[in-house]
Amino acid sequence: MRLDLSFLLASALLPLLCHSFACLDGKGAIHSWWLIRQIPEVSEPAVYRLGADLRKGTYFFLTEGNQNPTRFHPTKIQSQRNNPLMGTLWPFFGNGSEEHSEDTFLVTYNDRGFPQNDSGVSRGFVMYSQKARRGVWIIHSAEEFPNLFEEDGEFFMDSVIPPSMLRKGQTFLCLSFLEHELPKMVEILRTTKPAIVYSHVGDSVEEFLFLKEGSIGEENRETSSGTVSRFQIADGSVFDVFLKSGGERFDVYSNFVAPFYETDLVVQSSVLQPEFVDNVKLSMDGCEGQYKVTNVTTTAFGNYLTFDYAHLKDNSKYAITENGHVCIGDFDRKFWHLDKPGVVACTKSKRGVYSHFVASNIVSTFSTISPQFMFLVI
Repeated sequence: MRLDLSFLLASALLPLLCHSFACLDGKGAIHSWWLIRQIPEVSEPAVYRLGADLRKGTYFFLTEGNQNPTRFHPTKIQSQRNNPLMGTLWPFFGNGSEEHSEDTFLVTYNDRGFPQNDSGVSRGFVMYSQKARRGVWIIHSAEEFPNLFEEDGEFFMDSVIPPSMLRKGQTFLCLSFLEHELPKMVEILRTTKPAIVYSHVGDSVEEFLFLKEGSIGEENRETSSGTVSRFQIADGSVFDVFLKSGGERFDVYSNFVAPFYETDLVVQSSVLQPEFVDNVKLSMDGCEGQYKVTNVTTTAFGNYLTFDYAHLKDNSKYAITENGHVCIGDFDRKFWHLDKPGVVACTKSKRGVYSHFVASNIVSTFSTISPQFMFLVI
């Protein structure tokens, strides 16, 4: 089923067309950032006692230290008015709308490109307006999202939810940024050189003209294997964005994030790691470095359920440090991700947000963390 976005913009999301170019909560309220964590679908008999919405996956919305995240079901992702993800994205996909004027920039990107490889894992969106002097950056891990198709020279979004969005765990991080961070955004795209799925580059947005042809030219590519960018969002808070270009195989968490913060950390991991890849020994537990980096394979969401990643599919990418940073990325520690480009965005979390990631008894004994490490409702 195909749904013309102009119809959507004229009806369900009319109140959102405020040209805010910011992270919205679905009701039109502007936020400097928000984060969505989806519980994966769980089919084990032990959790059948749970409600159907929890067995089939549930989204949680958290923003700016809110200690009571809003829960909404992914089957309503494109119709629920108070959905922060669609509330932020839909206005930007209105064909012929002012959002596609000469002073705006919009790009969706993944790790394979479109349409030749439309099965690539989507990694994010960048949207910016010269007129509004602000933009939005969304980092996410969902496969084939959004499902875009071209018809008569115009792009539309399919109204059908990709099956992977209903059964797999996902993470979405939205950051609102102002004009002064535009050079940082350019640096991030040039360093990570993502595959462009769809782009609109207004002629007046000179900083992004290198994307005009739908790809990043060789002359614009950075060669460094890893850098960090201090990215300031609209409320003045700072995210450390770890940038990894492709080609060199290394674990960004144990070789980059942990040494940068000089602390131990734990990383969500849905698969067991091999000891060797291409005859190269991998120290995936981070035991050989100064700081311990531990894979987490068992997760709990508050009082809802506890499960092991071996029994489910999970695309979410997150980690936390011992000293209170929360990190969201577009790749994890799977061995086939080690030579891929991408980003990991970390911030010193406010107390309310951090409490949703870890249980207090685990925080107090971080250095002796067990496999039963508890992530809460994000």
